[in-house]
Amino acid sequence: VACESTPEDDRKVLLQLILDAQNTNIVLFNLDSEVIWLNKSACLSSGRGFSALIGNRCHQLWSYCGNRPCRNCLVKDVIASGKIEQRKMTMIDDRKWRVTGIPIFDESGTMKYVLFLGDDITEYLTIAKEARQSHKLESLGTLAGGIAHDFNNILSGIVGYTELSLATAPEEGPLRH
Repeated sequence: VACESTPEDDRKVLLQLILDAQNTNIVLFNLDSEVIWLNKSACLSSGRGFSALIGNRCHQLWSYCGNRPCRNCLVKDVIASGKIEQRKMTMIDDRKWRVTGIPIFDESGTMKYVLFLGDDITEYLTIAKEARQSHKLESLGTLAGGIAHDFNNILSGIVGYTELSLATAPEEGPLRH
């Protein structure tokens, strides 16, 4: 089967369309922690246009990061270690993010870039917490139902013996009162 290749310009457009279709924030940093490329999702979450973000440092991309680099800056950690780093972060607006930093090396093995991937997982964590709470309440309901059933079994015996006692007790006797 022959595979037709597309012209270079068509591949660039196609690649841009594919990366812009992602909900993940995708940012490419140089080794000075400056933005050299980002996708549409990263632009939208920063609230600024593509050209306004090029050259910014990672903490300058999003207003909820603050005006200083993060204590545990993912981009700087990847540059220092040369390894993939992943973590969960809470921003100053209390949104939770799962972020990944991936070092990009050239043919000679020299690190040239850091690829940053960021997913806002706030809603996912909220839904997961609500599901756990719902499961706890369901378990508590099952436990309460089991206890009520056992208590009902005990009461059935008491009521049964009481009815038998009343059936054999004389009308005017002290047992009936």
